[in-house]
Amino acid sequence: INKMNMKIVIAGGTGFIGSKLVADLSNENEILVLTRSVSKADKNVKYLKWDPYQQDVDFLANSISGYDAIINLTGESLANKRWSRKEKDLILKSRIMSTRYLVEAMGKAKEKPKILLNSSAIGYYKKDTEDVLDEGSGVGADFLSNICIMWENEAMKAAKYGVNVAIIRTGIVIGKGGILDKLKKIVKIGFSAYEKDQWFSWIDLQDLCDLIRFI
Repeated sequence: INKMNMKIVIAGGTGFIGSKLVADLSNENEILVLTRSVSKADKNVKYLKWDPYQQDVDFLANSISGYDAIINLTGESLANKRWSRKEKDLILKSRIMSTRYLVEAMGKAKEKPKILLNSSAIGYYKKDTEDVLDEGSGVGADFLSNICIMWENEAMKAAKYGVNVAIIRTGIVIGKGGILDKLKKIVKIGFSAYEKDQWFSWIDLQDLCDLIRFI
């Protein structure tokens, strides 16, 4: 893939996917990482502390003004804790509120980005089917589907400011430090229940980063 030499904002740039993406992009581009806690230092990357729940929109707008692209990877992990009512609320709000603030900031920025690349998930689609699904397949009606619908709707609002919007609906991301490490621990203590006809859709971490880079 050709070098880009762009100015890119990555929200969620210290997470599992974000960390790899920042490493891939930072040698060729100017990167601004939005994070809740600034604890890292990198000569090629700027880190800006932000609160996706109580954000100063004007400050964020000034911070992202002049950047070419916004990549939004924010969101509470689906696999860290039991889905209590409180956790489900956090899973929802961490995606909706952060995206809403980012879009509002784009609208106020003097120099708006050319593109918003926003995460979503294949949880958008209907479940319990052996059918091969594509972008035209029906939307589901469960918790994850509803989150994806609301999440994408917030991102698409950036279009009214002249920003191109790209939505990526990914499956489970496989890479070092990801879901396989969690499953490995469960298997080691004898709680594996997978059979040959049980499967899940997945994408390799490097392939996902290359996909984002291409877009």
